[in-house]
Amino acid sequence: MKQVVNICAKNKIFLIIDEAFMDFVEKKEQSSLIKEAARNNFIIVIKSMTKLFAIAGLRLGYVVATRQNIKKITAFQYPWNVNVFAQLAAKVIIKDKAFMKKTREFMRKENAFLAKKLNRMKNLKVYPSKTDFILCRLMHKKISTAFKFQKYLSKEGIVIRNCANFQGLGSDFFRVASKKRNDNLRLLKSLKNILDK
Repeated sequence: MKQVVNICAKNKIFLIIDEAFMDFVEKKEQSSLIKEAARNNFIIVIKSMTKLFAIAGLRLGYVVATRQNIKKITAFQYPWNVNVFAQLAAKVIIKDKAFMKKTREFMRKENAFLAKKLNRMKNLKVYPSKTDFILCRLMHKKISTAFKFQKYLSKEGIVIRNCANFQGLGSDFFRVASKKRNDNLRLLKSLKNILDK
């Protein structure tokens, strides 16, 4: 990423980096480009507060950039873009270091468990992950697309993310999110039932 950053700065190209899931990365200080965004006019980092705290409904996040870029962004910002409830929540959650640590530990444990079990399944290729979701590729002859796979799983009340519209990925890619152990076991059981056919 640092090479990409340097190339962009050299050629005066803006680079917007989505670090929504960076809070799950073990050594995030070494991987994050927040410090670089604060001093490099061609980098903007987008952060989310909703992933780690599981408060997606609040739509809470922030941008890190140079003062010059923040001024430009602010000019296009509409008033009251973050509601008062989200602002109050942000003030409270940002101080809860114990919750952050506990959540990271929980997600690491469940992600490792889920990845290990997924790796043992037939007709599935699993990619390593540092976040709370795992990217998979279908290797099944009959169920060859994530769209078909979604349809099978939806009958059992399971939702997966079809990744066919992600640039560089095909129609056979999907991702699953780590949840509580019982939810993960239910997901694994459903996946196995379909993939073993």
